[in-house]
Amino acid sequence: MFVLILTLLMLSFAGYYKQATEIKLLRHQNIANMMQIIKLGYSKEKTEEILLKAKSPNFKLEKINQGEWILSTPLEFGATNWLLVIDFKNDKVASLKVRTSDSMNIKPDSAPNDIELAIQ
Repeated sequence: MFVLILTLLMLSFAGYYKQATEIKLLRHQNIANMMQIIKLGYSKEKTEEILLKAKSPNFKLEKINQGEWILSTPLEFGATNWLLVIDFKNDKVASLKVRTSDSMNIKPDSAPNDIELAIQ
């Protein structure tokens, strides 16, 4: 009986883990897609319009200050959820970077490369 219960628990956990992993990957892909939709040089208004059209319960927009917005996804175990950091210069998109909620300085291994305006 104990082995049966243990087996059922393991199968249940395996199903949960698979589903959680699929959701995590989908959220990561959604952030990567937004990074491709928003272009360098877009105005704040254009950027906000795009973000509002893509409104999803999985996205939360935080306007940190005049020069930085963060599009986040729900917190994941281990703080592996992705954030899209949108930096503005002169009210235009100057860079797009994917980070995790626990490190604004390090790009996750599987994230797209940072997109930044060339320094002039």
